[in-house]
Amino acid sequence: MHTAASTSRRAYRYAIRTDVRFRPVAVQNWHIGETENISDTGLLVRALEPLPLDTPIQLELYVPVPLSGVAQVPMTCTGRVVRSFSATGDKGLIRLAIEVQNQNMTPAVWSHQKPKADTDTYHTLANQLAIVVGTAELVLANNELDAETAARIRKIKDVSMEAATTAKKMVT
Repeated sequence: MHTAASTSRRAYRYAIRTDVRFRPVAVQNWHIGETENISDTGLLVRALEPLPLDTPIQLELYVPVPLSGVAQVPMTCTGRVVRSFSATGDKGLIRLAIEVQNQNMTPAVWSHQKPKADTDTYHTLANQLAIVVGTAELVLANNELDAETAARIRKIKDVSMEAATTAKKMVT
């Protein structure tokens, strides 16, 4: 049974399934898996093979539309395995709980091709992201926000700034 104290420590998990590929940092070959859920701090992945705890890993996935809002956004992450287990009914699959330590939105992660964007599209996107950042700053100015909500809004603001930087790289 979860108490209020134990639930407040866990980040909210979004039940989102998307393909992911991952590998230990020092290994060349990728493993393929599927996310079971994603949170602000990590993800739960179904995979064919277990990895040892504390294994530093690289991940590549496309953030699905429900999280990105518009289109699938490619993302690379570094992290570490914090749990590895199998559950009844998993048909031989292993579940890996992965703590995300660093993330980066990158264009064309799997194809390694730089997508082309025209200047008008970039300016439209930059304007939309500026609205998101500005709105986040206005909401954060409200001193009555609880810490968890403020942290989520700061995350939205930070990721929007990163997206603007990525969009600029696409036209230069």
